[in-house]
Amino acid sequence: DEEYYYDKNYLIKAKLKSKDGSSEYNLKIDQSKPDNNVSSGSMELKHKYSDEKLTLETKIKNGGKVSFDTEVLLGAHNEQLKGLSYVLSAGLVSGQTLDKSSFSSAFKFKNDLVDSKATFDHSKKGEFDVEAVVKPEDSNLLFGGSATVNPRAAKIEKYSLGVVHKHTDRCTLGIQSKCDDGVHFGNFRVFKVHQVNDSTKLATSVGYSFHTRKLDSTVGFTHSGSSGSQLKGKINTDGLVGLSFKREVSPGVSLILAGAFDLGSKTFAHALPHPIGFGVDVKL
Repeated sequence: DEEYYYDKNYLIKAKLKSKDGSSEYNLKIDQSKPDNNVSSGSMELKHKYSDEKLTLETKIKNGGKVSFDTEVLLGAHNEQLKGLSYVLSAGLVSGQTLDKSSFSSAFKFKNDLVDSKATFDHSKKGEFDVEAVVKPEDSNLLFGGSATVNPRAAKIEKYSLGVVHKHTDRCTLGIQSKCDDGVHFGNFRVFKVHQVNDSTKLATSVGYSFHTRKLDSTVGFTHSGSSGSQLKGKINTDGLVGLSFKREVSPGVSLILAGAFDLGSKTFAHALPHPIGFGVDVKL
């Protein structure tokens, strides 16, 4: 949804699925001009195949970039390994040597209590990425965390920890602490999501950094109309305002009008060459 808040010259997405659901094709063409009015001109074609034992995903991007992801569901081969899977990923660039490519291995584990993943990137200097979400049974609490660890240097490069509490059926509270550089700890953010009524949702977020001594906040809302329309908006303490309106004009076809504005700018423009965007969403 965030992409509708910024200027796009045009963005085209298409998805095609097989009847049995085992194969999926995705095409994305992005001709946005986010910086200095220069088009990024990206194109991506993705194919995904999955069954009970294996998931294969291949991506081809312009510039000769190819990536492969192979996930083996180990639990399908051994009952004692239920919930465990192994993922091998590779990223290659045409005309580049293997040392410019990326290779990683990951183990994933998921059951009713925990959803976790540990990744080792063979192209980096011995760093591990770990992430996990824990939801105790019959509890309204949800715990989550992620970290990048360098065992050789005995250092945590970055981390993020959070707790979410479903206070009531209409109110959710959360708190997050994170560090992006492994040095400056003490960045906190609290948020609240409140279901005002059946059609309107209001969200607030307040963050504070003990390093920069900066306090920031964001307020956003979503309102769904009876005719299939949806209005979204947000504003933060930096004066950035985002608005988007989506309306279903016929079954499977929606029109989107969106804009982003900077109240601190003399022209109010947040994105060049203009702050207004228009989109069409088609589902067949």
